Amino acid sequence: MRAQNTGRAGKPIGRRAFLAGAAGSAAALASGALRAVIRTEGVRAAPSTTLQFWYTRYAVPLLNDTLDGFGKAFEQSHPGVKVQVQAFPYGEYFQKINTAYAGNQTPDVFFVDFPLIANYVYRKMIVALDPLVAKTDLDDYYPAPRGDMTYQDKIWALPLHQSGEELLYNVDAL
Repeated sequence: MRAQNTGRAGKPIGRRAFLAGAAGSAAALASGALRAVIRTEGVRAAPSTTLQFWYTRYAVPLLNDTLDGFGKAFEQSHPGVKVQVQAFPYGEYFQKINTAYAGNQTPDVFFVDFPLIANYVYRKMIVALDPLVAKTDLDDYYPAPRGDMTYQDKIWALPLHQSGEELLYNVDAL
């Protein structure tokens, strides 16, 4: 079964627009890159396209400003492609993605927390990016984020940032 990628109007996203979106996502955010997930099979070419990019708001204003500006920067380098950037509070974001998927209204590019990648693969919410990143030097990414974006030996996402969980304790309290 092939995933059908439709925009907000229910029309298929064009192959050229999708490839431009994927390439732009990788290029524009390669420094820390976007943990983006792109649905793409079974798409048709279109002369102009609007891509939707969803992400969850961060507590870091500079990161939010960068992601908010992503659409305009991409549009300037890709005439005929419009990008609608939408940011959602963290507490609502993942439910919003699941609801959009259930209604066949998923965004074209969206942030996903890496622990959810396997779940999204299992539910056929995303497709592998291997053909789109085949010419990319993935060694530009640190090993940990490179591992996060890989599941079942396929690449499902591009990293935006890496975080860690720490356990802090008061040695005097022990």
